[in-house]
Amino acid sequence: MLRRKLLVLDEFGPAGIISTSHARFNHSLGAFDQLALMAVIEAQTGNGGFDLWVSHSADNRLWIYQKSGTTTPSAAGDISLSLPTSPSLAAGSYRNDGVMPLLAFVRIEVKLTSPATGRIKVYAVQRDQGG
Repeated sequence: MLRRKLLVLDEFGPAGIISTSHARFNHSLGAFDQLALMAVIEAQTGNGGFDLWVSHSADNRLWIYQKSGTTTPSAAGDISLSLPTSPSLAAGSYRNDGVMPLLAFVRIEVKLTSPATGRIKVYAVQRDQGG
């Protein structure tokens, strides 16, 4: 059952800078069994890359990256895209179906790699299996 739709990140991303979803979303993103994310890169210039990492925490202080299972992110994100040279629109998605549950707090980190820049939007959809 659909529980929540959120825009959790909306900002301009210069190359090489890691942007993190606002802390006010940490509890909300971990509230339900299933989480799906859609990353959209708009008004992109340069042909670099894009990565999005999902991390989760039980105490909202120490973060474990979903893909690596450690406190260090993997080289490629949970969403990893090669961006085209010309200005365009690019998108990718991530899904956690609840089989490997996330902890109580969840945050999103994004990064464009040089020379790419663009506006990054990350949408979250949450569903709940249980009662």
